[in-house]
Amino acid sequence: MAMELEYIFKIGIMLVVVAVVIGLIFTFKDQISNSIKNVLCQMTNTCSGGIMKLTVKECCCSTCDKQSPFSSSEIATYIQSCYSSITSVSPADIPPGVTDCYVLKGNFNADSSSVIQLITNPDLKTKVLITSDFTSAVVISYKDPDGTILVK
Repeated sequence: MAMELEYIFKIGIMLVVVAVVIGLIFTFKDQISNSIKNVLCQMTNTCSGGIMKLTVKECCCSTCDKQSPFSSSEIATYIQSCYSSITSVSPADIPPGVTDCYVLKGNFNADSSSVIQLITNPDLKTKVLITSDFTSAVVISYKDPDGTILVK
């Protein structure tokens, strides 16, 4: 009888431990997922700026908030990053319509002509449409199916 109670007590303790471990996994699932992606990213060199480029959802729509002004060069870099991120995924994974890549918040020291000049990819220069006046926020988006980058 004593052996049976001891056995039941051990099983009960193990069930509590399993429940706590599962609870911790659910609580920290986002951090665990990001850590695994970062490790895989570094192992396979499929990342840019620490972001693994697997799907549109994973690589897009970052909000960047800065105290110092965004320069034309920085905005050109974000445009190029948006384009390369979207075009690196399978075309079937790109949702139709407009997909936001970056939301830049803060002050700007930029103008549309200098941003276009600073884009290094000559094919991309013709696909960028800038309608932003570079005031308080800029949204950089990819428009499918024509492959236009919108800066508004």
